[in-house]
Amino acid sequence: MSADAAPYEKLVAMIEHELELATQGRFADLERANDERGVLMASLPDTHPACATAWLQRAELMHTRLTMELQRRREALLLAISELERARRAAHGYKPAYQRKPRFSSSA
Repeated sequence: MSADAAPYEKLVAMIEHELELATQGRFADLERANDERGVLMASLPDTHPACATAWLQRAELMHTRLTMELQRRREALLLAISELERARRAAHGYKPAYQRKPRFSSSA
C-alpha cells in the first residue's frame, strides 16, 4: 500500500465498518462512524491519485451495499409500525361501547 492510497484504503475500511454496524442495528454507533467518515472524506483531495482508483471503486460498491442495508432496515421498521397500527385498530374494535349515563333521575 502506498502512502497516497492509505486514506482511500481507510475509507473502504470505514464503510465496511458502517455496514457491519447497520447489519447489527447499531444506529447510534453508525451515526458516529458516518461522522468520522465525513471528516476523512473532507480531508481527501479533489483529484485522487491513480493508485486510489481501485480503492474508490471498492468504496463505491461498499457504500451501495450500506445504502441497501439501510433501506432494508427502514422497510422492516415501516412494516413493524404498520403491523402495530393494524393491531391497535383491531384491539380498539374490542373496546366496549360507551354507554351514556342518564342526566336525570328516573325516580323524580
